[in-house]
Amino acid sequence: MKINIKFLFFLLSLPVFLAGCFELEPKRQQDPMVTKEDFQTIWRLSSIEINGVRNGEKASRSFSGTTFQDSNGNFGYARIEFRENGRYIANLHIDVASTGPIEETVEGDSFFSNGSMYINAPSKSDWDRLVFKINAENELFVEIKNYDKTIGGPFDNFYNHYSEARDSLRLSFVEYNNE
Repeated sequence: MKINIKFLFFLLSLPVFLAGCFELEPKRQQDPMVTKEDFQTIWRLSSIEINGVRNGEKASRSFSGTTFQDSNGNFGYARIEFRENGRYIANLHIDVASTGPIEETVEGDSFFSNGSMYINAPSKSDWDRLVFKINAENELFVEIKNYDKTIGGPFDNFYNHYSEARDSLRLSFVEYNNE
């Protein structure tokens, strides 16, 4: 029996080729069918992902839950609401044992374009140019590339102490229900 080397190579390489065609864990991307109305609700911060380089090697860290810890060990939560009138309001709440709760509220304009929500925060320049998107799992997210600790970012109380310059961040939110 004569075996064709090219055919044998083709058969052996077929599984490798097919594995490259399919992503086993697809990255959650923006849902192309998102409308402005899909954003108009209250969203609760549910996870923080930090990706960067530590000691010359890729490193990542992620946190998820309903509350997050600041650099002093205090726990808190964050929410953002997009309203029908083109405004948004974001709220950070941290429970400090020695002084009681600390609240920070940021308000500004938002506008919808190409399936994404863009915000403008006159009082917080670190929030300008943020683009919020919704993926197919109905999760709101914002990605920050090349994070600059000196400028900061939205709800940075919960990740600034873990991040380094030029890290990539992803903040994910789920629809808030008062249960």
